[in-house]
Amino acid sequence: MPRLIYIALLTILCLAGTTPQLAFASPTTNEQTLVTINGTRHSIGDFKVWWKNWQEKGMAFPESPEPFINWQLLAKEAQKMDLAKVPRVRNKLSTFLKVRALMRLKYEEVETKIDIPENTLRQIYQNEYSPRRNIQSFLFIDEEKAATAYEDLSQGKIKPGELQGKNHADTGLIGYQEKLMRPREIKSEWKEVITKLKKDEITKPLPYENHAFILLRLENVQEGDENDYQTKKKFIHQKIWKQQHQELTSKLVKQLKDKYQVQINQDIVDNFNVENIPAKLADKNIVTSTAMNLSTALFAQKVLAEKNLRKRMGFKEMEQKQFNAMVLGNILTQTLVTHEALSRHYEEKPPLKETFDFYRNHRSIIEIENQLFQAEAKKISDAEITSYYNANLAEFSTPATVTYAEASGSEEKVKKIWLGTLTGGDFSDLVEKHLDHKPKTTTMPIDHLDPAVKNVIKNLVTNEVCAPFTAAGQPTTIKLLKREETQPTPLADVKQKISKRLQKEKFKTLRKDYLNQLKSRLKI
Repeated sequence: MPRLIYIALLTILCLAGTTPQLAFASPTTNEQTLVTINGTRHSIGDFKVWWKNWQEKGMAFPESPEPFINWQLLAKEAQKMDLAKVPRVRNKLSTFLKVRALMRLKYEEVETKIDIPENTLRQIYQNEYSPRRNIQSFLFIDEEKAATAYEDLSQGKIKPGELQGKNHADTGLIGYQEKLMRPREIKSEWKEVITKLKKDEITKPLPYENHAFILLRLENVQEGDENDYQTKKKFIHQKIWKQQHQELTSKLVKQLKDKYQVQINQDIVDNFNVENIPAKLADKNIVTSTAMNLSTALFAQKVLAEKNLRKRMGFKEMEQKQFNAMVLGNILTQTLVTHEALSRHYEEKPPLKETFDFYRNHRSIIEIENQLFQAEAKKISDAEITSYYNANLAEFSTPATVTYAEASGSEEKVKKIWLGTLTGGDFSDLVEKHLDHKPKTTTMPIDHLDPAVKNVIKNLVTNEVCAPFTAAGQPTTIKLLKREETQPTPLADVKQKISKRLQKEKFKTLRKDYLNQLKSRLKI
């Protein structure tokens, strides 16, 4: 019966214009019953949810509904045993829910509220990226040399290119650069001067680093255009997205501080020194709220952990008050946002509900398998391992191999090589004499040999040379150098591998027997 139902499912999905892998048809189709287990109906929609969460990359669509039915049976038994409350299951569920709830909260309160209209992007482009000015920079050792060069350039006594070619000891020029600069790349102290420059104009000497002075000359201006805008649009969008994301996150944290009535003992925070905590502060709370309290002792742990992390990462040491504020801010943000996310119970409503329900059942099934099958499956005796080893000895043995020297060429030359060996000649010397190269030496499992070569070699003894025969379409002769028979790998070397294989097989058998027992008692 299940097979017939499954065929019907595939037919329905095909008529709905979907493939089994996608399997998202109309609501009416989704509500149709796929299988009923002891009066509990499971619809096509239920199957789709299961498959969406169950499938892994490259996994083939199941050939029958059996995996779905087995999963439902085990999930039901795990629910009866209340396995979701087992500590290791509960911890897994808690971690999963925290991550997914935080993602939903971030989506609702931050990501969906980010708004970046096209005109905003274009305005930022016009202000920060356009126009592009081709600026020539002349760096001089002192103001006097810079002033002389400014006069010469301004009065046309010398051209910019000629200045670079003169003796730098005379001109004082110590650096030159020509660069296409956007407004956002121009130093703030130079911006007003540069924006007023006309083509070929040059600034008066401007102070630069290390007591040097610089002249800036406008070579040309390239106005912004659509092509240039498109090359910068993605970068501008990302920048604004990050800004808005940070602002909305800060706004959310501020709202949560008000909602949960956060009170901070600012005096303790500002003067907190993890190396010297007064005894009278040891039991005091630095933060109180309806969502969490933060003790001085816990804050000290967090501060110390952050200090050690920054030290290992090679970060510059921060001023103590600023550092304390940063650590506290991180704690409040993480704790309040997590508390708020969990308090909204996203796991009880779409779209997270179906994923969380699946994961809870999945972790519970793993737990029931651990309790009922895993421990028993690990009980593999030495006798079982030895028996399996002996029954599959070929798998645990190195194959028979042969090492041989081979010579191929014209029929006449190959025959001369063979005849030469019959009169006591050295095979290698004869091959080199008649074929102008050394014979090819090969070591290979005998079962991997070309059939023609294998047929010849099986009748040779060590150091024997065979009569010419045809291999790969060429006259060939072979000298058998070495033959190694099949050698069993010592049991000790493969014992662990066999044990794991037997455990896996035993696990499958125990699981199958258990499911068969369940099915025998249920109406499916």
